[in-house]
Amino acid sequence: MNNRLRTTGLSMLMGLFISLPVHAVTATRSSSFVYDPASGLLTKEIIEPGNSALCLVTEYTYDAYGNKKSVTTRNCNGSAGEAAAPAVGTDAVIAPRTTSSTYDVRGQFAISTTNALGHTETRTFDERFGAVDGLIGPNGLPTTWAYDGFGRKTTETRADGTQTLWLYLNTCSLVNPNITGERYCIANLSTGQGRWAHTYYDILNRQLAVTHIDFDNTEWVDEKRVTYNALGQAVQSYLPYAWSGVAAAKFATVSYDLLGRPVQEGSPVSKGGTRTTKHVYNGLTKTDTTWTGATTLPGQDRITVSNVLGQTVSVTDDKGSVIGYTYDAFGNLIKTTDAAGNITVLTYDARGRKIGMDDPDMGIWSYAYNALGELIRQVDAKKQTVTMTYDKLGRMLARNEPDLTSTWVYDTAANGIGKLTSASTDNKYKRTHVYDAFGRLSSTSTVIDNVAKPYVTSTTYDGAGRPSVQTYPTGYAVKNIYNAVGTLVQVVNTTIPAKVLWTLNNMDAQGHLLQQTYGNGLVTQQVYDAGMLTRQLAGVGNSVQYSSYTYDNLGNLLTRSDISTGLTETYLYDTLNRVTSATATSGAVNTVSNFTYNALGNIISKTGTGTYSYNPSGLTSIRPHAVSSIAGTVNGVANPTFLYDANGNMTAGASRAFTWTSFNMPSTIKSCFGSVVANCNTTSFLYNPEHERTIENQADGSQVVTLSPRYDTGLHFEKKSNFSIKDPKTGVLIPAIEYEHYLYAGGQMFGKYITTTTLAGGPVLASDGTVLAPPTYEYYTKDHLGSIVAITGPAGGVMQRLSYDVWGKRRYPNGTADPNGLLNNPDMYHGYTGHEMLDDVGLIHMNGRLYDPMMARFVSADFLIEAPENLQSYNRYTYVWNNPLAKTDPSGQCIFCFVAIVAAEIGYQTGLIDKGTARTIQSIAVAAWLGPSGGPTSWAAAGQAMGAGFASGFVASDGSIEAGMQSAVTAGLFYGAGSFAGDVMSGRGVWADGGIGRVMAHAAAGCAGAAAGGGDCGRGAMTAAAGEAFGGNVPREYDNMVTRAVVGGTVSVIGGGKFADGAVTAAYGYIFNKWAHPNSSTEGNQNVNAASPPPNTQEEPVQLAANNGFGCTGGPAPCFDVGGGGGTAVGSGAGRAGRTGQPNSIYEQIDRTGSVSSRTFYDNNGRPFSRQDYDHFHGGMKPHEHNRLFDAQGRPITSEKVQSLPSGYPNKRTR
Repeated sequence: MNNRLRTTGLSMLMGLFISLPVHAVTATRSSSFVYDPASGLLTKEIIEPGNSALCLVTEYTYDAYGNKKSVTTRNCNGSAGEAAAPAVGTDAVIAPRTTSSTYDVRGQFAISTTNALGHTETRTFDERFGAVDGLIGPNGLPTTWAYDGFGRKTTETRADGTQTLWLYLNTCSLVNPNITGERYCIANLSTGQGRWAHTYYDILNRQLAVTHIDFDNTEWVDEKRVTYNALGQAVQSYLPYAWSGVAAAKFATVSYDLLGRPVQEGSPVSKGGTRTTKHVYNGLTKTDTTWTGATTLPGQDRITVSNVLGQTVSVTDDKGSVIGYTYDAFGNLIKTTDAAGNITVLTYDARGRKIGMDDPDMGIWSYAYNALGELIRQVDAKKQTVTMTYDKLGRMLARNEPDLTSTWVYDTAANGIGKLTSASTDNKYKRTHVYDAFGRLSSTSTVIDNVAKPYVTSTTYDGAGRPSVQTYPTGYAVKNIYNAVGTLVQVVNTTIPAKVLWTLNNMDAQGHLLQQTYGNGLVTQQVYDAGMLTRQLAGVGNSVQYSSYTYDNLGNLLTRSDISTGLTETYLYDTLNRVTSATATSGAVNTVSNFTYNALGNIISKTGTGTYSYNPSGLTSIRPHAVSSIAGTVNGVANPTFLYDANGNMTAGASRAFTWTSFNMPSTIKSCFGSVVANCNTTSFLYNPEHERTIENQADGSQVVTLSPRYDTGLHFEKKSNFSIKDPKTGVLIPAIEYEHYLYAGGQMFGKYITTTTLAGGPVLASDGTVLAPPTYEYYTKDHLGSIVAITGPAGGVMQRLSYDVWGKRRYPNGTADPNGLLNNPDMYHGYTGHEMLDDVGLIHMNGRLYDPMMARFVSADFLIEAPENLQSYNRYTYVWNNPLAKTDPSGQCIFCFVAIVAAEIGYQTGLIDKGTARTIQSIAVAAWLGPSGGPTSWAAAGQAMGAGFASGFVASDGSIEAGMQSAVTAGLFYGAGSFAGDVMSGRGVWADGGIGRVMAHAAAGCAGAAAGGGDCGRGAMTAAAGEAFGGNVPREYDNMVTRAVVGGTVSVIGGGKFADGAVTAAYGYIFNKWAHPNSSTEGNQNVNAASPPPNTQEEPVQLAANNGFGCTGGPAPCFDVGGGGGTAVGSGAGRAGRTGQPNSIYEQIDRTGSVSSRTFYDNNGRPFSRQDYDHFHGGMKPHEHNRLFDAQGRPITSEKVQSLPSGYPNKRTR
């Protein structure tokens, strides 16, 4: 790593980078920088100045106070330095993007910010603390904040009048008997919540627990309770519990070795069991052993080998199969090799962006970007080209695919600046959004099959900002009812009188629904043990459902039984948790099904289907995970063979033929059962801009128009047309239209309301005037996977029972198989795991992909490898890693998105992660799980890749945040679209080098620092974390700091940020870590043992000393000696901020020359203030003290003196 710095004038003093080539083998990355000769401020930076295809220029302007006034990002033509000019005729071309800020007359506060499209937000500040106390967004909506005398936020008031309140108490008014060591607490209340949440902290500011009233305002509940050992390590984290159940509260445990590494973890499971995982470290090898039951039995091992940079180089599973990883000099993952020799190759440009992928299942894909790293072109293995354009905020404006052109419009709706106005395609689809006065989505109008009759849905909100009335396209509407503490407790329709559709009766402390009542009077109950569903009951005498479940310690389902149907099933698994046997017992009949696999997760044999064959594996393998033939009978065809296109989509096999869109969604499916032409059925689909299906032309000639095809997203609506109802008196067929309104509450679809009309919109009448299809309700009872197992009617009676085998294929309720596909439910499209059953073609539509339950495989390749350190994840056709009894796939492309949501919530509830982290994880997962299945060119899909990667890593590593982050970043690289995850791939695996705790701490500091400086939190976090993770163990502190600055700056650039801030962030993070932590030490004579600062000491920004610390001014500082000391560092020790001093006195620090370096003034109550603060010299900072200074030998540079406060000075701080 070679860096060139200026060595004359001001530059020598400040040590500014001029150019930065970073060499690794034969690869080079370069950045150039231009500084103002007078101020030394960075005015221009150029990334890759010698390459017009990669070059990016960022220019900065400043006001007279040195505040950053504008930032402009533009192209350059590849010329170096200040001669940069716009690029011509390359993919890199972008429109210049400028953001600007204005400051108050004193240059103190940024009072407005304007983005590249001219959208402006304005701010006001509480000058006492420099905190924002008012903000008006681009839509004119205000938010205000109030603070107490210590600068703590006490009130947030939003534009709609809703508020959040905070109280800070030395002792909580609510005394919690379950915790010890409480020192203070913060009480929080939000409008509509109706209940205070009390957060308890100990003397070290660690959160101990959060307590609030339960869902119906009857009992106190603890969540996020954590206990610590003497070293400050979290050793117990509790699942939420009610105070009355504290004696039985479940908690996870962690024990550590002397290096602070976890060596054993225990998690509560059902029946009082514990899932135990042990970690053994041997140099660069880590062995994780997890037990399905007692630890006296053999456990499941996973062996991970890392290189000296912390990158994973191989993972060996419990069966001895190895997946290997190869990296380039910049840390990009460039190759994976599985246990059978199948290789995936990834290529990158000089800026670390993925430009190519050669995958054995998906073929060769290529990607191109503009200068900002936005994907602008993708070419898949079928040579299909997709192009994208973006606005100045990086939002996609258009995507041109060979068979679908999609456009998006933003900012033009009333109250909709920064929001989507409309989305449309060239197949007549158009969706338009309307926002209310507070910027909330109020209605959506969607044109699908008839321009003159759009489908309009709407939502109104109550006074607390919660969804109140939701209206479907037909005008049917439902209303949400909340109780005093803000819990949704009822859903009713809006007729007069209103009909109650759903009622919440009971909920546990973890938020599980324990009892609910449907609109037909059916009461359902769920029983949980350690968060695991163990029993479901429904109906009088449990006549509708009586299901029981048992699990092993890893969550694998061992048994399920339903007394109401007389069916009991037991299951066995291999040591990779793949189901190997299922025994169904009904009466005296036992039916056994067996399943075998190879190391890659390919099914070798399956009872009822046959023996599977695949293409050979190896260096030149083609689709080694795709079934090539089956020795058996499938869909009435004996010994079928299967064909695929270059993208890995099945095109023919087992009496079916598929055509595919350019975005790899099914266009048509033709199925001829038993190869008999007369039995052929064809189904076709049309899609919207998000690649969700909107029109389905079914095999029977009917057509289904769908809004929100993801049944799990809420407001799912279907219109079925092109079908008829027979008059039972005359036999005449009456053309009809059916409308299905799916109903939601408690995070579930619980039923639907069905209306049927004639084409003219009236009731369907028989010849004698009888209404043939009156409006009706259906309610759904489900199993542990969310599969619908019983449908009850308006009176509560069972209309139909449904059942599914291990892999989701329909069967008879007593467990008898349906090998010929005779079971068909045309009136209930949803079934297995809630997905749409395409019974006519023998498939299940899982939104992102089609699944064949007979073959137990997907018929197209997954564009996502969710858990890159799990060999089973590289099989792009397997269903939920061959564990269909414990996992579901809501999107068809993301097994663990739901797990991510739940895992993040558990992490938050138990205190393992904070609310912000949890919500971030959940938002990524929700974008994947609930958002559009965007296909290979959707930005949401890149988020899906990272979100699912995090979740799968989190689960696979027994809850390791570190492994989750590694998996999240890596997963994006295997995504079939051009993912920007490659930009941050240099951090993969290296997170472990700095230790996840320290890296995450630096990431948080970098985020906060970047955000406070008007920068980007993510880039700041990545920069600081990378500085910690990458920085070498250089003997001299200054050299080490520079190393980390270089690395941090480089990573900031790779992440799309700017080097200067990146370098400062990483360097500051290193100082924060090495010098600001108590009792830190380094090698040689640079050792500084600073005294441990007292509470409330404030570390202040860095300043530079002229020589050996003597040139330090009285400012707030650790000092750097860049003169005769040759760049040695001097540390800072204890300050006096927050101390109570002698009343009416001055505390002075005096340097070795006898000069006063700083003063602190104390009023007549001994409270600190300062003349600088009083005179706004420091911009209205709250009272603080400048740090004591020490030289390289640890000797104090300043002494202390206290004298009386002279007359004429104020004795209280006023403004």
